[in-house]
Amino acid sequence: FVSINSYGSATYSNAVRARDIFYDEHPEYKDMKIRLVDSLSYSAVYGYPVIRAAQMVEQGVSADEIEKYLLDIFSRAEVYLACYTLKYCKRSGRISTMTAFAGELLGFKPIIYLGGDTTKTVAKVRGDANVVAKLADVVCERMTPDAEYCVFGARLPEKRDELAKLLTKRLGKPPVPYEFTLGGAVASNAGPDSVVVAIYK
Repeated sequence: FVSINSYGSATYSNAVRARDIFYDEHPEYKDMKIRLVDSLSYSAVYGYPVIRAAQMVEQGVSADEIEKYLLDIFSRAEVYLACYTLKYCKRSGRISTMTAFAGELLGFKPIIYLGGDTTKTVAKVRGDANVVAKLADVVCERMTPDAEYCVFGARLPEKRDELAKLLTKRLGKPPVPYEFTLGGAVASNAGPDSVVVAIYK
């Protein structure tokens, strides 16, 4: 079982509790290993590794190797998100009303790093037209030669596509070949008008 980030949800701890209760109530299954993996992330950031894990199952890869792969890739993931509006961050309490007001007034758009228990603004850009280029700059600075990456968005597929095209040109390789949509947990906090890049370094 692969859960959403344990720092943002009780899903992982509930799964641990459920597994322990199951073993207590069914000692005859004590030799059956129930594997629980905390993705430390959200949405397609852990969706892509889960797709790969499913493909590994079909290829006959052992459960031990699949678990090792998942733990490894989640430990290497970095996520960068660009918001086109601050109203959702304000509503969810991620930023103060005053900060959101000033940011909207000046036209600032934040580039945010998400990982584990950390959320921080790593860059700011002024104006909608510059968001994709700035996010691409941040991603290119953080990429390593062998890293895979995913690009996804929600209500702005044209921005996702623009970002994927720009990164393909600058990095010399395309993102993984899946069209991901921003999940509800992230969209409700950052807004559906966000674009995101996940890097697996």
